[in-house]
Amino acid sequence: MATATGSEGTGTAAVQQAFAAAAAAGRQAVAPFVTAGDPDIETTLAVLEALDRAGA
Repeated sequence: MATATGSEGTGTAAVQQAFAAAAAAGRQAVAPFVTAGDPDIETTLAVLEALDRAGA
């Protein structure tokens, strides 16, 4: 497994950079969080598909 030693665009740094880039471009950003399997796999799939269609 590779280990990040700085801001190589991984983990928290990547998220911070993405939000900063959106702000600099005058755009809003969202980082949706979905708990897989809650309440069931079918609902999880439906939620993920809806997020994808919405551009999240």
